[in-house]
Parts: sequence; C-alpha cells; structure tokens
Amino acid sequence: MSVAAQASWTVTNLHPSGPTESIARGSSGSLQAGYVTINSQVHASIWNGTAASWVDLNPAGSSGSYATAASGMVQVGYALVNAAYRASVWTGTAASWVDMNPAGSTNSYAFALSGSQQAGYAVVGGIFRASLWSGSAASWIDLNPAGSTRSIAYGASGSQQVGYAEVDGVARASLWSGTAGSWVDISPAGTTGSYLYATTGSQQTGMARVGGVFHAGLWSGTAGSWVDLNPAGATDSRAQAMSGSQQVGFATFGGVSRAGLWSGTSASWVDLSAVLPSGFTHSYAQSISSDGIYNYVSGYAFSTATFSYQAILWKQPVPRHDISTDLYLGDTVNSFALARTISYIVKQGTTTVQSGFVSPQTSSTPITITVGSNLSGSASLILDGSSFLRRVVNFSAAGGATNLGTVLMANGDADDSGEVDAADIDAVIADFGSSSVTSTDVDVSGEVDAADIDIVIGNFGATDEV
Repeated sequence: MSVAAQASWTVTNLHPSGPTESIARGSSGSLQAGYVTINSQVHASIWNGTAASWVDLNPAGSSGSYATAASGMVQVGYALVNAAYRASVWTGTAASWVDMNPAGSTNSYAFALSGSQQAGYAVVGGIFRASLWSGSAASWIDLNPAGSTRSIAYGASGSQQVGYAEVDGVARASLWSGTAGSWVDISPAGTTGSYLYATTGSQQTGMARVGGVFHAGLWSGTAGSWVDLNPAGATDSRAQAMSGSQQVGFATFGGVSRAGLWSGTSASWVDLSAVLPSGFTHSYAQSISSDGIYNYVSGYAFSTATFSYQAILWKQPVPRHDISTDLYLGDTVNSFALARTISYIVKQGTTTVQSGFVSPQTSSTPITITVGSNLSGSASLILDGSSFLRRVVNFSAAGGATNLGTVLMANGDADDSGEVDAADIDAVIADFGSSSVTSTDVDVSGEVDAADIDIVIGNFGATDEV
C-alpha cells in the first residue's frame, strides 16, 4: 500500500442533515448518486460533492427508491410503486422520474447506463432476466441467455453490458452486446462463481470465487485474461467499478472491510480507508469518475458515532503537468488580420502524450499546454502550422510544470513543404495583391505584398526541425 498515494486523497462526508443513513453508489464527473434513509424510508438521491448539495429524487407515490448509477445529468435505479420495484430513470429531480418497468414484469431494477441505454434486470415469469432499456418500458430487451436460470446486468459501456448468468447452478461472469444471443461466458478456469460489475468496453472488473473466497478481478474480454486483484493479506475482496486503468471496491483485512483502489494488479492496491477521519470502521468504494480536475471515488463507511452507514466521497487532484511558453511567430505584424492555427504535439520518445491546436492572433502569444499525467523525464514539444516551419523543443520535465521561455517559429514556408524555397516565392507572387488571408500572407497583415516576398527571401533555405 502506497503512503504517498493515500496522502493525495481527501475525504468529504456527504451525509446530509436529517436522514439517518446514506449510501453513495454511482458517480459521473463531480456528481454522486445513491440513497438516504428518512423516517425508515429509502429515498433515491444525488449530491454534487458536498452534504449540503443533497437532492431528494424520491418520486411522488413511491414508498422507497434507490439511485444506483449516473452519467452526465441522468441517473438510474429503481423505485417501489404500488408494491413493485420499477426500473427508473431520473434527470436530477424527483419530478423527472420515468418508470421503465416492462410489461409482464413483477419487479425490475436498473444498475448502469451508457449513452441512451440502461442495464439491469427484470423479473419475468419468476426468472431474473438481465435487461437492457433505451429510456422507456417499451424499449426493454431480454438479455437472459438460453440455458440460464438467472441473470443480471450490473454494468455498461458503449455497446457492451456486463454482469452474470447462472448456468448449471454456477454464476458465470458474462458479457453481452445488446442481445441474449450475444452472451459470452468469461468465468475464469478454477473459479466456482464469478460476477462482473463494470466495464470500460475493453476491460471488465468484478470478482470470482477462488477456494471458496471472493477475489476482486480484472478481465480483458476473455476468461483467460483474468487477473486476480486480491491484495496481499486480504481474506477477500470485491471490485465494484472502474474508470480508465483504475478499479475501486473493497478488501477485508482482519475482519474489517476497507475501501480501496487498484491500477490493474493486486500489488497496486491503495487503502482509501486510511484517510477516513476517526470514528469510521468498515468502508466500501462503489464508483469512480473524473471531471478532468479531480478524480472522485464515492461509497460509504460505517460511523461508530451514529451506528449507521454514511455516504463518503474521496477526492484526488488529477495528475497534470503544465508546459508554458511565449510563442513568437517570426516576421509577422504585431496584430494579425486573422488568427493563425498552430498544431502542437507533446511526445516522450515515440509516444504522443498530448496534442491539439492553438490560434495566436498576435506575433507573441503566451500559451500553456496541460498534460493530464505526471510528465517526467525527457520530452519534446513539436509546433507546426501555417507558413511557419516546424519547431522541435526538447526539454526535461520535472514536478508539475515546465516553462520553456520564448520559442521562435521561423516564417516563410508558404506552401508548407517543410522548406523555404523557390516554390514559396512563386506561391507569394501568384497571390500578390490578394486581401483574402492565406498562408502566402506570411506576415499576416491582411494582404499578400512585397513584405511577404522579402520574408521568404530572408529565410530562404530554412527547413523544418526534426
């Protein structure tokens, strides 16, 4: 367990004033979804990073509701109406509630959403059937595969749904692609039960029973790809959610459940319970998301002060590295007739770390490029575009920022061939007198004139840096 990794996380107690218990189950960006208990009744809920931001989603006429996942401003879960649980969708308010319970179903539950689709299960004919919706009861699709006596979809990403199907009395980690016929069994060899709870589309996470004990696991679409995430010293573990290369859930040490995070291996385990304030024991991480500024893990922990569970949010700044420079575009007027487009690529070796465009409107422009990772060691900034020759700036990155000072881009490559040559003179002469701004207006004055010819001649023979 990494002490440094733990130290980068802070904790917010999301438990609002009034309810006796609260649970955070899902998240999207900085928004969390879950439920609270009020006067012994469970109410679907959302938060936006603080206890004070709590919003009650319990719909009119419901005697209990649960929000289980979120994407953007959409939440899914289920609500108890007329003595039946009904798969549900909300868009941030109780009044926005949509009942997705399909015809013929006695109960239904939604646990995940991706784009316009929702995944969960419906009880039809007494059988739990993994299910897929597109926002309405009428859109319901039965995912229960042939031969399965019970199935549930817990996660979704893109066109993929994940969960489990019970076949021959054994729960089998399962993938679907929108139909019952698409079902794929990826239960690992040697396990006696396996479940998937989340997917990125290419990787899946959940748990498998090994030697009678559940171990958190990571898959890459096949049974053979399974990686055992159970951390050293843990008697069991479960991975509940994932984002990018990270997985969250909990592991049990000495009889105490501890919320934690993995990065694809058992050795990468980070104990998030270590940063909880005093007075909390068992803890569970249920979801992970990011808004580009922070990573968020939501879940819940048991309070010894209230003897109840309280919704918890762990927050960590997204690792970043800022590359700043004063970009100077040579041989141009101070204020451009029209912005020029300059592309940039940040590379480490042959790997592109970041790429994009800037649009300077003056000859000298301060720019900052934010790389969403801890950039460290030798790197290169490559600038190119318009009539300016490619510039390659090599630097050594350390800490959270690098200032490259002034970077000059030489001018005159009107045809963007990589060299200032006779073809550029010809191109400027061909456009001479034009007031339509093109790359042959190399000084960006708004007119192709003698000054542009002088610039090309002055930089004749210059080439792109490599």
